[in-house]
Amino acid sequence: MTTESNRTDHAIRHLKCLKPYDGWSADKYMNSQGNELVMLRRRNVSLSKTGYTAIAYDENDSKCVVGVTSLIGETGNTIFYRAVVLVEKDGVVAREQRAVRVSLPKKVVGNTKEQSLNDAKEQNRRNIEKA
Repeated sequence: MTTESNRTDHAIRHLKCLKPYDGWSADKYMNSQGNELVMLRRRNVSLSKTGYTAIAYDENDSKCVVGVTSLIGETGNTIFYRAVVLVEKDGVVAREQRAVRVSLPKKVVGNTKEQSLNDAKEQNRRNIEKA
């Protein structure tokens, strides 16, 4: 699994924790140049007309979920991207997609508490289905 996929999964998990009944998902597709792009969907409706190289949760600066458009550069542990805000920090879909510069860590570390909570919920669902 690539770093972009990890970033997208982390952003989707964050959105599902923030607004669990909004039906967040990400669709991957290949464009005409052969690049893999991702579109963020809410209730099966795309939030944009174009795809992004990744969907990311900007934990450091804006606390928003963004669509990564291009790489600016990188330093030791940080990568800088140009991005577009898709979902505001309170979980509301951005009315106007504004351009931002985000700095993301090279390694994507998922929230272990969040992950263990999701695992527990999934195990609970399986137990209910078996009963």
